[in-house]
Amino acid sequence: MESSICKRAWRRLICQMHLDLGSRRECLIVNGLGRSGTTWVGNILQSLGGYRSLFEPFFPAYVPSATPLGYFPYFGDSVASEEQVQIANQILSGRMHGKWVDRDNGFGIYRRRLIKDIRSSYMLPWLKQQMSGLKLIIVVRDPVSVYHSWLKLGWIGNRARAKEIFALHSLIENESFCRNYPEWAEYGRGFSTSVDFDAFLFDWFTSILIPLIELDSKDYVLLDYDALKADPVSTLKPILRAIGESPISDEGVIQAAGRNSSTHFLANTKSTKYVLNSGERDCAERAASFFVNTSLESLFSSKMDVLLSAAKVQRGGGKLR
Repeated sequence: MESSICKRAWRRLICQMHLDLGSRRECLIVNGLGRSGTTWVGNILQSLGGYRSLFEPFFPAYVPSATPLGYFPYFGDSVASEEQVQIANQILSGRMHGKWVDRDNGFGIYRRRLIKDIRSSYMLPWLKQQMSGLKLIIVVRDPVSVYHSWLKLGWIGNRARAKEIFALHSLIENESFCRNYPEWAEYGRGFSTSVDFDAFLFDWFTSILIPLIELDSKDYVLLDYDALKADPVSTLKPILRAIGESPISDEGVIQAAGRNSSTHFLANTKSTKYVLNSGERDCAERAASFFVNTSLESLFSSKMDVLLSAAKVQRGGGKLR
């Protein structure tokens, strides 16, 4: 017991014994819905590129200084406060430290910076405005697998932690979001107290769609988690080129991708394909018919096909906004 405590204390100390000499004007964010593989992707890139990693620095429960930004912030056409701008710039420029944000770092000197985060999807366009040199990787995983992971972790149905798990409840109270996406806000109010599949699907759709709609396509790279898992080399190499990484050998990519992420909570659980029940299939059909449009990004569209197949429904119409 004492040995375990000492190891944890030593690890926390080592995580904070580093220097961040990276540019104050450049940063890489790996973003996606929780349990979409963002930590795994971040760990791979950190291993290959020597980044200092900031782990979920926009999480007020563990980073109190981020509290003024709130959970799942969205700015849209609203004006952020001076305090919110200062906090965002502090994080992007690497002037944020602590045992939570530095949990994946070791002793050393870092000249590049990577932020792994699952609560900043809705403010990625705003963050891009704060730092022109910001690079974005948006990780997308099929929604049925993500939902299954949420179920296993007890996130679905968890009312006590709803504010930090679900974006829905924050968004439908956000004036800018309601002004820019009135139909989405109205749709979300239909299950405003939900902590189940309806709320999850709202988050899955909106967390991907808002960056795709509000960012220029040259400002982000979409990464297919399922493709990365099946073929790391073919999937990751174009991503590395897109963010300006130096060429990496196939063996190097395979070795980096072969390590479990630091949030591999479910390592000892049996992996099975989740089958939606009839109520969940109804939810999926409802969400698909509301959100889906055939002109969406091909990767997003392919993930939708997984959901539609699981729901046993055909691709719907629907408008983006």
